Amino acid sequence: MKRSKDYYAYMRSPKWRRKSQFCHRLTGHRCVLLPWRKSEECHHLHYFNFKHEMPWIDIVPLSRLGHSIVHLGLFWNSPLRPVMGCLLRISMFVAMVLLAISQIFRLIKSTMRVLLYS
Repeated sequence: MKRSKDYYAYMRSPKWRRKSQFCHRLTGHRCVLLPWRKSEECHHLHYFNFKHEMPWIDIVPLSRLGHSIVHLGLFWNSPLRPVMGCLLRISMFVAMVLLAISQIFRLIKSTMRVLLYS
């Protein structure tokens, strides 16, 4: 797909950078397709809300390898595209929940340590 100058300008903008960084933080910088890999890029699931994207709804964090896999013709230019989008959203939701649970356990552990050793 050919991209416009506006697209490339936005993808280099501070607004996109902040949005992308927030998306990565939501999953603890983990790729939603290959969770053992660090997320390095954000993938647009669609462009309906271009410039007004919301993580999980419109964009998901992926590793470079995960991003390449998603853009294979098998998923991206086929009837499987909506299915892949749903799977990526579900995967991101699970990653966010697991990150929240791990943070809660870390908080409990540090609180217990303070209570036991004070």
